Amino acid sequence: MEAKGFYHERSSRVAKTLFPRNENSPQAEVKQRAAVSMSLVRDNKDRWMADIEQRLAVRTAWLTAERARVGQLLAENEKLHADLSASRAETAASRAETDNLQQELQGLRETTQSGLLVQDLRAGLGQLQSALLLAHSTPLTLHQSDQSPEAPQHQHQNQI
Repeated sequence: MEAKGFYHERSSRVAKTLFPRNENSPQAEVKQRAAVSMSLVRDNKDRWMADIEQRLAVRTAWLTAERARVGQLLAENEKLHADLSASRAETAASRAETDNLQQELQGLRETTQSGLLVQDLRAGLGQLQSALLLAHSTPLTLHQSDQSPEAPQHQHQNQI
Protein backbone atom coordinates (compact mmCIF):
# COMPACT_ATOMS: atom_id res chain seq x y z
CA MET A 1 0.00 0.00 0.00
CA GLU A 2 2.88 2.21 0.33
CA ALA A 3 3.19 2.33 -3.36
CA LYS A 4 -0.36 3.42 -3.65
CA GLY A 5 0.11 6.16 -1.17
CA PHE A 6 3.40 7.10 -2.74
CA TYR A 7 1.82 7.77 -6.16
CA HIS A 8 -1.26 9.56 -4.83
CA GLU A 9 0.52 11.85 -2.51
CA ARG A 10 0.52 15.37 -3.82
CA SER A 11 3.55 16.54 -2.06
CA SER A 12 5.80 13.83 -3.39
CA ARG A 13 8.50 15.41 -5.46
CA VAL A 14 9.47 12.15 -7.05
CA ALA A 15 5.99 11.56 -8.36
CA LYS A 16 5.78 15.10 -9.65
CA THR A 17 9.14 14.77 -11.30
CA LEU A 18 8.53 11.34 -12.80
CA PHE A 19 4.91 11.74 -13.64
CA PRO A 20 3.73 15.31 -13.79
CA ARG A 21 -0.02 15.64 -13.79
CA ASN A 22 -0.31 16.80 -17.34
CA GLU A 23 1.78 13.92 -18.66
CA ASN A 24 -0.43 11.25 -17.13
CA SER A 25 -3.53 12.45 -18.91
CA PRO A 26 -4.86 10.77 -22.07
CA GLN A 27 -4.09 13.93 -24.02
CA ALA A 28 -0.45 13.73 -22.94
CA GLU A 29 -0.28 10.13 -24.15
CA VAL A 30 -1.73 11.16 -27.50
CA LYS A 31 0.83 13.98 -27.74
CA GLN A 32 3.63 11.60 -26.83
CA ARG A 33 2.50 9.07 -29.44
CA ALA A 34 2.15 11.86 -31.99
CA ALA A 35 5.69 13.04 -31.21
CA VAL A 36 7.04 9.52 -31.63
CA SER A 37 5.07 9.12 -34.86
CA MET A 38 6.36 12.46 -36.13
CA SER A 39 9.91 11.42 -35.32
CA LEU A 40 9.39 8.15 -37.20
CA VAL A 41 7.73 10.02 -40.05
CA ARG A 42 10.67 12.45 -40.27
CA ASP A 43 13.15 9.58 -40.31
CA ASN A 44 11.00 7.69 -42.77
CA LYS A 45 10.51 10.86 -44.85
CA ASP A 46 14.26 11.36 -45.06
CA ARG A 47 14.75 7.76 -46.17
CA TRP A 48 11.78 8.04 -48.51
CA MET A 49 13.15 11.26 -50.04
CA ALA A 50 16.58 9.66 -50.51
CA ASP A 51 14.92 6.65 -52.15
CA ILE A 52 12.81 8.89 -54.41
CA GLU A 53 15.87 10.96 -55.36
CA GLN A 54 17.81 7.80 -56.19
CA ARG A 55 14.94 6.41 -58.26
CA LEU A 56 14.56 9.78 -59.97
CA ALA A 57 18.27 9.81 -60.84
CA VAL A 58 18.04 6.28 -62.26
CA ARG A 59 14.93 7.20 -64.24
CA THR A 60 16.55 10.39 -65.52
CA ALA A 61 19.61 8.43 -66.68
CA TRP A 62 17.36 5.88 -68.39
CA LEU A 63 15.33 8.64 -70.08
CA THR A 64 18.53 10.33 -71.25
CA ALA A 65 19.73 7.04 -72.73
CA GLU A 66 16.33 6.51 -74.37
CA ARG A 67 16.40 10.03 -75.78
CA ALA A 68 19.83 9.35 -77.28
CA ARG A 69 18.60 6.04 -78.70
CA VAL A 70 15.52 7.70 -80.18
CA GLY A 71 17.73 10.39 -81.73
CA GLN A 72 19.91 7.68 -83.22
CA LEU A 73 16.87 5.84 -84.58
CA LEU A 74 15.48 9.07 -86.05
CA ALA A 75 18.81 9.77 -87.77
CA GLU A 76 18.86 6.21 -89.12
CA ASN A 77 15.25 6.63 -90.27
CA GLU A 78 16.13 9.85 -92.11
CA LYS A 79 19.05 8.08 -93.79
CA LEU A 80 16.78 5.23 -94.84
CA HIS A 81 14.24 7.72 -96.21
CA ALA A 82 17.00 9.41 -98.21
CA ASP A 83 18.20 6.03 -99.49
CA LEU A 84 14.63 5.10 -100.41
CA SER A 85 14.14 8.37 -102.29
CA ALA A 86 17.41 7.85 -104.15
CA SER A 87 16.43 4.27 -104.92
CA ARG A 88 13.05 5.42 -106.23
CA ALA A 89 14.77 8.00 -108.44
CA GLU A 90 17.17 5.33 -109.73
CA THR A 91 14.24 2.99 -110.33
CA ALA A 92 12.38 5.69 -112.26
CA ALA A 93 15.50 6.40 -114.32
CA SER A 94 15.95 2.67 -114.95
CA ARG A 95 12.32 2.35 -116.00
CA ALA A 96 12.66 5.29 -118.37
CA GLU A 97 15.83 3.79 -119.83
CA THR A 98 14.13 0.40 -120.14
CA ASP A 99 11.16 2.02 -121.89
CA ASN A 100 13.51 3.83 -124.27
CA LEU A 101 15.40 0.62 -125.00
CA GLN A 102 12.14 -1.25 -125.59
CA GLN A 103 10.96 1.46 -127.99
CA GLU A 104 14.31 1.36 -129.75
CA LEU A 105 14.13 -2.43 -129.97
CA GLN A 106 10.59 -2.22 -131.34
CA GLY A 107 11.80 0.31 -133.91
CA LEU A 108 14.64 -2.01 -134.89
CA ARG A 109 12.20 -4.91 -135.22
CA GLU A 110 9.92 -2.82 -137.40
CA THR A 111 12.90 -1.66 -139.44
CA THR A 112 14.11 -5.23 -139.78
CA GLN A 113 10.66 -6.38 -140.82
CA SER A 114 10.42 -3.48 -143.26
CA GLY A 115 13.87 -4.32 -144.56
CA LEU A 116 12.88 -7.94 -145.03
CA LEU A 117 9.70 -6.86 -146.78
CA VAL A 118 11.70 -4.55 -149.03
CA GLN A 119 14.11 -7.40 -149.79
CA ASP A 120 11.18 -9.70 -150.52
CA LEU A 121 9.61 -7.02 -152.71
CA ARG A 122 12.89 -6.46 -154.53
CA ALA A 123 13.33 -10.19 -155.02
CA GLY A 124 9.75 -10.47 -156.23
CA LEU A 125 10.21 -7.49 -158.53
CA GLY A 126 13.45 -8.99 -159.78
CA GLN A 127 11.71 -12.27 -160.52
CA LEU A 128 8.84 -10.44 -162.18
CA GLN A 129 11.25 -8.37 -164.23
CA SER A 130 13.16 -11.49 -165.23
CA ALA A 131 9.92 -13.18 -166.19
CA LEU A 132 8.84 -10.15 -168.23
CA LEU A 133 12.20 -9.92 -169.94
CA LEU A 134 12.10 -13.59 -170.67
CA ALA A 135 8.58 -13.29 -172.02
CA HIS A 136 9.46 -10.36 -174.29
CA SER A 137 12.71 -11.79 -175.50
CA THR A 138 11.29 -15.17 -176.48
CA PRO A 139 10.34 -15.25 -180.18
CA LEU A 140 6.79 -16.05 -180.94
CA THR A 141 6.33 -19.51 -182.19
CA LEU A 142 3.16 -20.45 -183.82
CA HIS A 143 1.65 -23.75 -183.21
CA GLN A 144 0.14 -25.50 -186.16
CA SER A 145 -3.34 -25.14 -184.78
CA ASP A 146 -2.85 -21.42 -184.34
CA GLN A 147 -1.62 -20.64 -187.86
CA SER A 148 -4.60 -18.61 -188.74
CA PRO A 149 -3.94 -14.92 -189.46
CA GLU A 150 -5.73 -13.85 -186.28
CA ALA A 151 -3.88 -16.22 -183.98
CA PRO A 152 -0.53 -14.39 -183.85
CA GLN A 153 -2.18 -11.12 -182.95
CA HIS A 154 -4.26 -12.75 -180.27
CA GLN A 155 -1.27 -14.54 -178.82
CA HIS A 156 0.78 -11.35 -178.83
CA GLN A 157 -1.93 -9.48 -176.93
CA ASN A 158 -2.04 -12.17 -174.23
CA GLN A 159 1.65 -11.75 -173.57
CA ILE A 160 1.43 -8.02 -173.11
